[in-house]
Amino acid sequence: MELLVIMSPERRSQEAIHFAVAQAAEQKMSLKAVYVIEESILKAVEKELAEIGFIGDKPGHEVSAALQKEHESRGQKVLDEISKESAKHNVSVTTEIVTGYYFRVCDELAASSAVGAVVVIDLKKGFFKKIFSTDEIKLLESSCHKPVYSYISEGN
Repeated sequence: MELLVIMSPERRSQEAIHFAVAQAAEQKMSLKAVYVIEESILKAVEKELAEIGFIGDKPGHEVSAALQKEHESRGQKVLDEISKESAKHNVSVTTEIVTGYYFRVCDELAASSAVGAVVVIDLKKGFFKKIFSTDEIKLLESSCHKPVYSYISEGN
C-alpha cells in the first residue's frame, strides 16, 4: 500500500510533507509523491507574455517548452525535498511529475488499488469562494473512498 501526496506550484505545504512521511512510516506504507504542473498556470503565463508583447500572439513551441522545463525543474526540487525527508524516516518513496489539472490528477491517481490514503493541498479561499465554489476535496473523498487528508497551501 502507498500513501499518495500531491503538490503543485500553487499547492505546497511543509506540514503536509511532514505528515505524509510520518503517516507512511507509522502505517508501514511506501510514499508516492507527485508534483502536478498545472496546465492552467502554463496557459496563463503564455497569455500574459503575449498580452504584454513579450512574445507574438501565439507562443511558439520553444516558449511552451521553456515554461514546461522551468516548472519541471521547480517540481523536481520539491520532490527531492520529499525524498530526503522520506530517507530520514526509512520510508520508500517514488516520485513523479505530471502535467494536468490538479484535482483531475488527484482523482485519477487516487483510484489506483495500490493507494491507501491521499494527502492533498487546498488553496486558501476567501469568503465568496468558500460560499460559491465547489468543494473539490469532498468530491475527491466521495469518488476515491479512501482517507483524504487536506492541508492549506503555504503558496498563497
